[in-house]
Amino acid sequence: MRTLIRPKVLCPAFLSVLLGAGLLAVVPAQAAPLPPRAPVTPAVEEIQLGSLASPAGPSTVEPGTQNGADVEGAPALRLVRSDLAQFSTLGVTWAADPAVRDVRVSVRTQSPDGDWSDWSLLEAENNGVAPTADVASRGGTAPYWTGPSTGIEVEVLPVEGSPTDVRLTLIDPLAMAADAEPVATPSAAVDGQAPMPPIYSRASWGADEDLMNWTPGYADTLVASTIHHTADSNSYDSDDVPAMLRSIYYYHSVTRGWGDIGYNAMVDKFGRIWEGRYGGLASTVIGAHAGGFNTGTFGVSVIGNYDLVQVPEVAMDAVASVVAWKLSLFGLDPLATTRITSVGGDGTTSKYPPGTTVTVPVVFGHQEVGHTAYPGQNLWSRMGELRTRIDAKVAAYPTAFVELSGHGYGHGRGMGQWGAYGYATIYDWLHPKILKHFYRNTNLGSQANSLITVRLLYQDSRALVVTSGRDFRVDDVLIAGGSAARIELRSDGQFTITPKSSCAGTDRTPLVRRTSNVVSTVANPGNDQAAMLAVCTSTGTNQYRGTLSLASSEGSARTVNSVLMEDYLRSVVPRESPASWADSGGAPALRAQAVAARSYAYSESRYSYAKTCDTTSCQVYSGAGRNRVSQEDFRTDDAIRVTANEVLRFSSGSIARTEFSSSTGGYTAGGTFPAYPDDGDVASPYHDWDTSISVSSIESAYGIGTLESVQVLTRNGLGEDGGRVLTMRVIGSARSVDLTGDEFRVDWGLRSDWFTFVETPRPPPPPPALRWYLRNSNSTGPSDGSFAYGSAGDQALSCDWNGDGYDSIGVFRAGTLYLRNSNSQGGHDISFRFGNATDTALCGDFDNNGVDTVGVWRNGTLYLRNSNSGGPHDITSSYGQAGDRPVMGDWNGDGFDTIGILRGASWQLSDSNRTPVTSYTFVYGQPGDQPVAGDWNGDGTAGVGVRRGVTFYLKNSLGSGAHNYRADFGNPSDRGVAGDWDRNGTDTIGVARGF
Repeated sequence: MRTLIRPKVLCPAFLSVLLGAGLLAVVPAQAAPLPPRAPVTPAVEEIQLGSLASPAGPSTVEPGTQNGADVEGAPALRLVRSDLAQFSTLGVTWAADPAVRDVRVSVRTQSPDGDWSDWSLLEAENNGVAPTADVASRGGTAPYWTGPSTGIEVEVLPVEGSPTDVRLTLIDPLAMAADAEPVATPSAAVDGQAPMPPIYSRASWGADEDLMNWTPGYADTLVASTIHHTADSNSYDSDDVPAMLRSIYYYHSVTRGWGDIGYNAMVDKFGRIWEGRYGGLASTVIGAHAGGFNTGTFGVSVIGNYDLVQVPEVAMDAVASVVAWKLSLFGLDPLATTRITSVGGDGTTSKYPPGTTVTVPVVFGHQEVGHTAYPGQNLWSRMGELRTRIDAKVAAYPTAFVELSGHGYGHGRGMGQWGAYGYATIYDWLHPKILKHFYRNTNLGSQANSLITVRLLYQDSRALVVTSGRDFRVDDVLIAGGSAARIELRSDGQFTITPKSSCAGTDRTPLVRRTSNVVSTVANPGNDQAAMLAVCTSTGTNQYRGTLSLASSEGSARTVNSVLMEDYLRSVVPRESPASWADSGGAPALRAQAVAARSYAYSESRYSYAKTCDTTSCQVYSGAGRNRVSQEDFRTDDAIRVTANEVLRFSSGSIARTEFSSSTGGYTAGGTFPAYPDDGDVASPYHDWDTSISVSSIESAYGIGTLESVQVLTRNGLGEDGGRVLTMRVIGSARSVDLTGDEFRVDWGLRSDWFTFVETPRPPPPPPALRWYLRNSNSTGPSDGSFAYGSAGDQALSCDWNGDGYDSIGVFRAGTLYLRNSNSQGGHDISFRFGNATDTALCGDFDNNGVDTVGVWRNGTLYLRNSNSGGPHDITSSYGQAGDRPVMGDWNGDGFDTIGILRGASWQLSDSNRTPVTSYTFVYGQPGDQPVAGDWNGDGTAGVGVRRGVTFYLKNSLGSGAHNYRADFGNPSDRGVAGDWDRNGTDTIGVARGF
């Protein structure tokens, strides 16, 4: 046992051609869904302000007065309106432009009764777009909560760069009655994980999922947590928070074009935690909260402006709780540092350009990596204290681990890139010998340089906006250098071409529809980045050689780059193998890579409109440049030149699909090319590796109960330890799961499927059994039946699971039901997951079909299912409160079992589960009694009862008064149950022992 492991970064220098990203599939115990509430779509008004050069509508250009003495009197856009529809949140945005670095925006608002607020300076917020967002993003401020307002005065003053297409967005989140009563989802701690604190789901704050327009992207693993504030108003009430979240969601998702709310989680000043970005709180879903550093970080934002006020203690503790839970899932030390690399930070607040690696604390404030005041000075000054709080919460939950060792990185088929480097630098092999070693059933041949078509996946379903510093053509239409053109796919399959003044500039008159839309340069640009064609993106431009075009695939737009193979390789080869290898004798490895990449691309035929794509699903291709910075390298260019037109062919003459991966671990995996030792792989930093996986993570991911062992069943027989894992089995107390080695690799982000379990936990001793004693009459006496079923500590249930007229036993354990159709010792007949570990399990006939099914009650919320199988609830409602003891019974004889609660000695019973209201209320028993319910006299209606010590007191009617039956049965610590054990139409008593 140990409390923590240091993170092991599972990132090779260069990914395999076909290596899929491994997502650490760690989730908390399955929860029944929260009570449904209708999603809310805010009402939004957008006012065009234009620019300093061309103010729009009612806006004017006047000397600035509200944005700081250093710029006072400089020209500013100004708008004053007092005739607006009510709004509660505002923000100001402008067309994305990396040159716009500093814009100061001040606002004041007018309340419905005519009073004006003080002026507020809005913070700029440019946190970067998730790579799969489907709309163009905009620069802008953070959203700002004003409370109900009908007037506004705004001043927009450019300081560095001049924004265009400035817009004011006013949002009315439409406050709802349900905002005052959101429901959070708590979860118990499991081994090695700090407990998931109560978190209010997206549904609880009324998220309209139709507004989300992105496909979640996931990092390989989590490396850090980023702390923010929203820079919002601090003047909000607890009931305002759901509406504030709806406003932020709309503003981030739609107005800013980020596809969703940017933060993974948010904390209000009252200490409540709210789910933010879609994609799973326990996952590695990529947010939009720290430009350049969104991948592999968990963004938590405290609602308010903590430059202006102190952070409430409840909010500090809530941040510590949610971050501690998240870090514990990934074995991260909150007091440690980590190294992270900026990805796509251009045009955001990032301090670092793309590709820069920096060392930061595992828990860091946004200003650590961004030109921003986030998370506010009063939170920034307490970051050390926050890390200490998080560490204390993580340390309270020691972790057991499964230890693994392994070899290689990637699938291992064909050439190992590190092996090629080893053969070049250790064995002095040239590229023909390297290629023959890995691709033994092929021969070197040639293929004349010809065009290859590449699908640019990041452009899927988008219009193609193209620019160039030189004149270019769209079909036969000449576009002047420095301007741009947008090509859009129409619903009728034709295309519209719209000239633009620039990437983010104004549209000109659309041209006639055309079925051809090839974009080409007028003159050969050579290596001049400015003269190449460039795709306009939210973070600048991507330069490409060759031509660009928009294709249609089942009605969706696809952007295609048509480029000569030798030019294509100039971007591919340095993405797949480090150009720096040439500096240490590895030039032959780069030449081998060039031939393998060329052969692989020629052999591809992915789509009807393109041969290949631009990601690791095919080969990584970045085009010629990013924001006119070359993506090519003279050392890999030399490898391409030396091997010009060389390909590998089979004896049939066909070009081989030459797969490759980062590191074979010392033996290739076989497949199309014969398996063979790879002695050159000793040069690889991934030749040998080790890692750990927490036991609790495995238990949670596979739903196996308590992990007992992990067994490798078959291997491929190649290399140390028997080679790569083909099949394996994870064995738990509840069930076993069979997997392939590659499935296990993907589930846990392992470097390869060549691994060995060095240490697995010993099976824990079985818990004491839960023992049942049943009696066929409601009187004192011995049991009529006794047997063991379940484990000590399980929740005991008794109902008619199959409709045969006999009530039989069941148990609820950590979110899983185990039901048995007879009152005897043996295995379960039915098992499935439903609810959380801390729920109270219930059962009854909820739909009057003669078969009893299960439900759970969670602190006043009821979730019922009409079949004994896993799945979502069929009925949910609210009844009772935390601390109540729920019961089920057919109180009115209509055939439906419905909810009731015992609070102290007061009973409250309802005749409905869907819309429960109290139908019966009375006092019976004493505080501390255990409630039971059953049809004690066979009249078709349920009566109530209590168990106190060893004594049952049962009453046939629903009201106060004396009991009808009294029976001493069992021990004081037993749990009382009731059921029709002998199918005589009367419920009688029983106990379960093991609590």
